[in-house]
Parts: sequence; C-alpha cells; structure tokens
Amino acid sequence: WSVDIGRCVRCGGADGELHRPCACVKSPDGVHLACLIAERQGLSPDGWWRDLSCQACGWWFVGSAAVPLAEQAVATVEQLHGTSHEELAAALLGLGRALRGQSAMDQTQGAVSRQKETLERGLAILTTLHGPFHVSHAPLLEELARTHEGAERATLEARALEMRALNDGPAALRRAKVLGRLAQALRREDAAEGDGGSSDEGKRLRIE
Repeated sequence: WSVDIGRCVRCGGADGELHRPCACVKSPDGVHLACLIAERQGLSPDGWWRDLSCQACGWWFVGSAAVPLAEQAVATVEQLHGTSHEELAAALLGLGRALRGQSAMDQTQGAVSRQKETLERGLAILTTLHGPFHVSHAPLLEELARTHEGAERATLEARALEMRALNDGPAALRRAKVLGRLAQALRREDAAEGDGGSSDEGKRLRIE
C-alpha cells in the first residue's frame, strides 16, 4: 500500500510515492521504490533477485512495492544472463510470489493468470536446462500449486515432492505417491460429479 505523508527511511526524502513493504517500515514513513531496489542491489549485486525479503524482519516484501521490485529483478537478470538462464527461473519465482500477494489483495483472475504464466515460464527454463526431473523444479511447482485447487493442486504438490525426493530420499517419495493417489481420486470424483453422479473414491482411497 502507499502513503502520502512521511519520509523515505532510506534517503530521507518526502517527495514521490512512498511504500511500506515490510514490518520495519512504519507509518507515516515509507520507502521509495528506487531506494528499495538500490538497497537490494547493494546487499548482493550478483544475486539480489534470489531473495526478495527484508534482511531485518524476514518478511517477503508485500504491498505496492512487491511486484515492481520483482519485475525489476526479472529485467536485471534478463539483461545480465539472457532469457534462458537458471538465475532467471529464480527471479521468476520471486515474481510469482509477489503476484500471489497482489492477487490476494486485488481478488482478480488476471493476477492469478499472470502468476501461473510466470511460474510456468520458470519451469520451462529449468526443464530445458535440467530435464523434467530435477530438484530445482520443486519451489516453482509448490508455488504453482497454490494457484490451483483440488486434483490439479494435489498433482502439482505430488510432483514437487517427487523432485525433493531426489535429495530428501524415500520418505519424501512416499509422501509424493500418497498425494498422487489422492489427486487421481479427486480427478475421478470431479469427473463423476460432472456426469451428474457421485463417487466414493475419495473415501475408498487407501493410504499404504
């Protein structure tokens, strides 16, 4: 959200639009978007786009500054590394998280659609670089799952667990299989309801 009074906590200026992107910035003060970007670049010039959270309070940046900051991160990576680099997938994940916050505030389908497109673009980059099965897919799949419901969400969460199982071992793989069976049951239940019938598949699902 934006504030019309107060001063920028970074440069001290009172002109221009001020934002409160985390718990550290209290009303009536705020921070200029340009000052926030400059601060992030100063903290980690070669990778500031990987972590769009406040170093002091730990919040992911929210409000009116979150999406423009994440968009600048994506633009910076594209300029430095091109459009098919693993670092771009990391920046797209940050933009996807920022768009989730925007969609929660706006309650518009457009923000959700853009979030899906952003995360799917990141997944496509990683698939090209590493193939369809790689642990780096997991964070993007987990974030993408938040944009879906029911069977589609369970399927994406199961895929994320499968990716993590490549590092985390058999326990994560078992959880992935459970979620996969749940997704199948939900899909059959949705199909039965669409045909005007009912299904007990969800109730009959056995977790072994």
